[in-house]
Amino acid sequence: MKFNRQSFFNSYKANFGNLAQAQVSGLENLLNFIEADQTITDIRWAAYMLATIKHECADTYQPITERGQKSYFDKYEAGTAIGKNLGNTENGDGYLFRGRGFVQITGRANYKRLSKPLALADGDDLVSKPDKALSPDTAYKIMSYGMVNGSFTGKKLQDYINAAKADYIEARRIINRLDQAEKIEGYAVKFESILQNSLIQMSEGIAKIMTDEERKKLFENNILEINKMYAPAGSMIKNLIMELERNNRNTYIKLHDAVVNGHVVHYDFLEGDTNLVINVANALGFKNATSELLEVRDA
Repeated sequence: MKFNRQSFFNSYKANFGNLAQAQVSGLENLLNFIEADQTITDIRWAAYMLATIKHECADTYQPITERGQKSYFDKYEAGTAIGKNLGNTENGDGYLFRGRGFVQITGRANYKRLSKPLALADGDDLVSKPDKALSPDTAYKIMSYGMVNGSFTGKKLQDYINAAKADYIEARRIINRLDQAEKIEGYAVKFESILQNSLIQMSEGIAKIMTDEERKKLFENNILEINKMYAPAGSMIKNLIMELERNNRNTYIKLHDAVVNGHVVHYDFLEGDTNLVINVANALGFKNATSELLEVRDA
C-alpha cells in the first residue's frame, strides 16, 4: 500500500482539524513505516493502528514515555505483585522499564521478550537500552509485531478485523481490554476513510518498486526526450517529473515520441499514482494532459 500525502493530510484536517509540524512529521514517519511493512496488507489494520497511536500518544504521533514522578513507579518494583507480573527482578526496574513507545510496553520481561522478534543484538537490545523503544522506527516495529501477533494481551488484529468483520470496539482488547474503546473506534472509522481516500492505485494493481538502476535508465531516457523539445517546454516537463518523484510520491513516467522543437511529448505510466500526473500537470499550467500525452502552452 502507498498513500498520496497531500490527499491524506487534506482528509485528515477535514476529519480531525489542523496539525502542528511535529504531528505532521510523526504521521509522515508512520505512513512510511506502514508502506514498508509487508505484514500490513489490510487498510483497516493500518487505520486501527493509527487510531491506537492517536489515543495512546495524546495526538502527538510520536513515541512517548509513561508519565509520573519516579515514586509513581514504585508499584512496579521487584517484589510487588505488579512488578512480579511484569518480570521486574531488580531494584529500580519499575522506573527503568516504565512504559515507552507508541503502545507503552512496560516491565523487564516485555522489554526482553520483544527484543527477539526485532532481532536486536545483545548489548543493543531493549533491556540494555530501554530508551531504544522511543525511537520511532523501533516503536513502530514493536507495535506492529505485537498487534499482528498478539504479543501484548494474546489478542491480535486478525481476531477482530478480517474478511468477515471490522470490530473496532472489541479490537481494543489487543492493547488494553475495552478502555476508551468507543473513542478509539471513532478514530479508526475516520482513519479508514482517510486512508481509502488517499490510497494510490498502482498500475495493474501491483505496487512495483523501481530499482536504482531502473531509475537511472529512466532518467537518461527522459532527458533525451526532453532535449528534443523546445527548450522552455522541455523545462516544464522536467519540472513535472521532479514534482512526481519528490516527497515520497514515487510516481514515474517514461517519455517517448517528443515532438522535435515542439511542445508535446507522449508518455507511458510506470508506477505510482495514476491521477497525480494529470493533477500536477494541470497545477503547473499545462495546455493539455491525458493518460498518454503532455502538451505545454506556448511561451
